[in-house]
Parts: sequence; C-alpha cells; structure tokens
Amino acid sequence: MRGFFEKIVVLRRSFDKYVEYTIYMTIYNEGVRIIQKRNIGLAIIFTILTCGLYGIYWFISITDEASNLSGDNSMSGGMAFLLTVVTCGIYFFFWSYKIGKIMCQAQDRAGMMPNDNSILYLILAFLQLSIVSCCIIQSDINNIIDRNYGF
Repeated sequence: MRGFFEKIVVLRRSFDKYVEYTIYMTIYNEGVRIIQKRNIGLAIIFTILTCGLYGIYWFISITDEASNLSGDNSMSGGMAFLLTVVTCGIYFFFWSYKIGKIMCQAQDRAGMMPNDNSILYLILAFLQLSIVSCCIIQSDINNIIDRNYGF
C-alpha cells in the first residue's frame, strides 16, 4: 500500500509574527499519517533541557514515522515505549535491532540504497548511546523526505 506524499506549510502566530511550519503528510486510503522533518541538533538540545521527556516523544515519533515509511505497521511507537518500560528496558534491545530492519525497508521502499544499521543500533543500545541511534534514524527519515519527495 503506497500513499502519495504532500508538503503542507502552516502559518502560526507566535509573539506577534507568523512562523512557518512545514508538515509532510503521507496520504493513504485509511487516513493521513504525518511525518515531520526534525532538526537533529535541536532534538538533542530539547532532550537535554527537558531531562529526557522530549527524548521519549522523539522515540515514539521516529518509531511511528519509520513504520509508516516502510509500510510495516507491526511496531507502533507507543507500544514500543510501553513494552520498554514494562520489561525494564529489555524490549529496547529488540526495538534497536527491529528499527534498523524497518529503516532498511523504508529506504528500499523510497527507492534509495538501503543501509541495514540493525547491528549498529544494537551495539549502541548496549553501550547506552541510544540518542545516537535516534539521531541516525532521524537523519535517515530526513534523507527519505529530502531525496525521494523533493522537498
């Protein structure tokens, strides 16, 4: 099931001026899935400033966006986070490997050269460097948006 991709620019009033937000949407028969291009540096800063709360949101978002881009809806971000909490972090190792496979499928589906970083994400998870994995995944999502959809 392949949807078409659309770029939408939203003007939002902020501090007496209008700020432009860009939202990327994949339109499917059953609904709309929003994929957001994020600045990786700002995501890291927000994660540090919020003591990890933005990191949780980011984890859930990149899981959902990677699943949507790959067409493999076997993993949702909310469920992945819940299972990580319930299993005291053990599920996160499975997630690290699985998200690498999902991103490989997403790159292949987008017509790009697929990079299977599953083992790299697993090693980073063991080394407690999951934020690096999130950065690489977000970079891959941004590349799919840039290269395949021309935005």
